[in-house]
Amino acid sequence: MVVDNFDNFDSLDGVDWRPARHLPVQRGAILFTTCNANPVENLAYVPRGDAGVEVHVMNDAEALKMLSNRRATDGLDDEEDAVELLQRLEKLSLAIAQAVAYMRETGTGITGYLKLFKECERNQQQLMNEALPTAMEDGKRPGSRAVMTTWILTIDEIQEKSPKPVQLLEAMSFLNPDEIPKALLRDIPFLGDESDIGFNKAFAPLLNFSLIYQLESSNYRLHRLVGLCIRQQMDRKGGRRRRDLLEAATVNGLGLQYNLGIILGQNGNIAGSMWLQRALNGYEKTLGKYHISTLDAVYGTATTIEKRGDNIKAYVGLQRALDGNEEILGKDHRGTLNTVHGMAVTFRVQGDYHTALVSFQRALDGYETTLGKDHRGTLNAFHGMAVTFYLQREYHKALVSF
Repeated sequence: MVVDNFDNFDSLDGVDWRPARHLPVQRGAILFTTCNANPVENLAYVPRGDAGVEVHVMNDAEALKMLSNRRATDGLDDEEDAVELLQRLEKLSLAIAQAVAYMRETGTGITGYLKLFKECERNQQQLMNEALPTAMEDGKRPGSRAVMTTWILTIDEIQEKSPKPVQLLEAMSFLNPDEIPKALLRDIPFLGDESDIGFNKAFAPLLNFSLIYQLESSNYRLHRLVGLCIRQQMDRKGGRRRRDLLEAATVNGLGLQYNLGIILGQNGNIAGSMWLQRALNGYEKTLGKYHISTLDAVYGTATTIEKRGDNIKAYVGLQRALDGNEEILGKDHRGTLNTVHGMAVTFRVQGDYHTALVSFQRALDGYETTLGKDHRGTLNAFHGMAVTFYLQREYHKALVSF
């Protein structure tokens, strides 16, 4: 006996539904097919020591053979387009069956179907929502699950138990699906307050239902059609959630660009300025000119420019960062004081020692009040003043500061 699509296994918690109770297992065998990995660990369904059989994605040859057989042709004249289409469908058997059914019903060839599929995401959603035609029963044609329907049912089941895995899936759907860094996902706002245990647990149902896959690098891969499905669901629920997640994903990506720019800039690589400028442009477009992340990028870009010797441009950026930080964070906030310290260094490089000392003193006073006398920021301000006194040949003051 075959129990197909046994994905709702978890909904039977507390229900006495066991093969041994209802089915004559002593006279044969039962084969369960499921996207849910949990039944494998349950002795009511799988005998002890039986790990089950994991069905992997078809290889290229198997997928091409299935496509050819479904189309009832001896070969594929447009094999190059067929290979590209199978890659886009990720060689998923139900998706291939749906594609062939549409081709047969509309008289569309592989090349024509591929063109439709590549044209836009809306087309992809419509094509993957097409249910397979089935045999007539009592004068009626029963519905058959489309790829999208199958995943929607699974996602809804996960959502009933906990919203966070689905929210995580929504965020992942806007990232490059082939390799999604786990560290990047850690910064998603709604998971930011989770412990490491809670964060890891959010991935569990997505892995159990094979909606995502864990790579050897410990990063994740998202099935492209799952991403398509989840974005469609978000569109139906309303655009605000989609916009919020898109913004979060964009900001996280900009953060990576910014960090890369800082690292390259510190090592004297001219590409650092390019990455910082790209991040800054993205922050301004996404968050606005006076968002704190934008101002941080302004500060980082300015300090990198300063290392290249363009002191005037660096000063303009630092002044912008300072004005924005004072307005948003306040004059005594650590972020503001860091900018003041950066400006002091710029003044010193320009030879304006008096203004540099005034800025160093302001940073020093603020650091002492907010962080204490022995904090690294406070000591850096002392050091900055000492170097400035030394350059002015005020050696006694320099020694006192050191």
